[in-house]
Amino acid sequence: MKWEDKRIYVVSGQLNEGVIKLSIIDASHFSKKVYTPFISICNLPFRLSAKTECSKRTNNQKYFSLYVDCYPDSESCLWSCLAEVEIRIKASNLNDNDIVKCFQHDYTYKTNNMGYPSFVEWEKLIDETNSFLHEGTLTIEATIKIINIFGIREKITYDFTQSESLTSDVKLNIDGINIYVNKDYLSLLSPVFKTMFYSSFVESNMKEVCLQQINIDDFIELLEVIYPSHKEINDKNVGVLLELGDRFEISYVMEKCEKFLMDNDKISFASKLVWSDTYRLPKLQDACLSTFKSASDLKTFRYSDEYRNISDATKVALYEKFFKLF
Repeated sequence: MKWEDKRIYVVSGQLNEGVIKLSIIDASHFSKKVYTPFISICNLPFRLSAKTECSKRTNNQKYFSLYVDCYPDSESCLWSCLAEVEIRIKASNLNDNDIVKCFQHDYTYKTNNMGYPSFVEWEKLIDETNSFLHEGTLTIEATIKIINIFGIREKITYDFTQSESLTSDVKLNIDGINIYVNKDYLSLLSPVFKTMFYSSFVESNMKEVCLQQINIDDFIELLEVIYPSHKEINDKNVGVLLELGDRFEISYVMEKCEKFLMDNDKISFASKLVWSDTYRLPKLQDACLSTFKSASDLKTFRYSDEYRNISDATKVALYEKFFKLF
């Protein structure tokens, strides 16, 4: 469970520490440099990269190179981060030793990359007798511990399994797990929660309320967006946020999602139009309709799978747009 993994990370108190994992499949044929996705530690983005190198600095021998980047896209001189980094190539056999190297580095916009061009000889690494390949896959881990940080504000986080979070006064039970929330805060944002907590419904007198047909990972995602931590909306969570924002009638979430989608170029036009129709987002629908520049564009969309998922009212709007383009 994604949420539970994150909860353990938060509860352990290791907010200044994180682990990045990289698996290279079919490692014996590895040739191009690869990067992991960024992970956030102390509100700074870190990633692990791997490549092979054969150059003067490796004495013209082929080596496996590993690096840890911090905030590589930044051009600002107003931040720095002193970190301890341990990079480990995992042995596939428990009886064998991992290859481990450590360094301490002061990351800045000028020094945002640090690692080892000659971490280990390539031939040694891919030699199956050395037990670093498991079914052809190489596994690397980088553990990053922040010692000191300057210029980056701490991000507010909440552990919703603890009753102290924002003077929590009610438990929401989802799949047998208790989530502690504040009734007044949720009621200000959601008329559904207001009715649940303060009407004549039986739930209003209960200290524990069960929520059915909801994924706990998705609900935690919603809480992290609406609580003062205000997690950012992204390509991965916008779909579930629209679903839950609509279910609980949280206009703040719906407006934020609509604006995100209007400003986003990565999500397909078709997905945006379907979402605008499903969740009644008129500004987004206007933006989608304005992208049609010719009748042929509309004809192409007419035969798409997404077209079948929109309402008759939106189909009428598309036909009206079609005739305007003639």
